[in-house]
Amino acid sequence: MGRCIGGVVIFLYQGQWKQKKPHLIYLQSLALVCIMPITKRVHLKDWQYLSIKIWSEEGLVVNMTELSLRMTIHQALQTNFGIVGASSPITVLDWDEVAHTGIIKVMQSELVAVWSALVNHQFLITGQPCAFEIISSSAHLISLANNSRSSQL
Repeated sequence: MGRCIGGVVIFLYQGQWKQKKPHLIYLQSLALVCIMPITKRVHLKDWQYLSIKIWSEEGLVVNMTELSLRMTIHQALQTNFGIVGASSPITVLDWDEVAHTGIIKVMQSELVAVWSALVNHQFLITGQPCAFEIISSSAHLISLANNSRSSQL
């Protein structure tokens, strides 16, 4: 008797349990045939781009530099995921100091961790409570360049 378990076939052969991982197994003594399901792996893009904004209820009147943004993102990752989370490679591609909006580049494998760290992190700027807001996300930078919903003619 044999079973397919997680891509591995476990079977009893001549009184001993055996384990194999081929795509097709045929044992004449047991008449066991197990064809493994073929799955196509879709590789995601290496990078994900996030359009972010720093949000405050009272409105921010102070300019925030790109360095301050990087430090705040690093602090958010370290607070939520420790030193390992803070080691996530993040690149600030664009930052508007007055509007407090920008675009960051994140590895696809780190997207969920970075997203949750940013959304859950609250901080103070000149005594005002602030938070990150994810405006949009895309695997292609060009799609963040112009948003048809917010553009004006």
